[in-house]
Amino acid sequence: MNIPSGLIGRKIKIIIDDDGTDNPPDLPSGEVVRSLLGTDRGTYFMVKLDNPVRCIRASTHQDWILSNLVIK
Repeated sequence: MNIPSGLIGRKIKIIIDDDGTDNPPDLPSGEVVRSLLGTDRGTYFMVKLDNPVRCIRASTHQDWILSNLVIK
């Protein structure tokens, strides 16, 4: 079993220390649903959050809703 396939289906908790805003969102747990190969040839993981989270997007300073995240 390689590492990426071993993570698929696992519940994880993601903590954002700094996202460029005054208050990074507190994310719920999520499930690793698949691995992805990035353009940098690195392995990334798509995480579906248990509940969507409304937060401020740092680059636009507008509300947006996070349902899925891709992490490395």
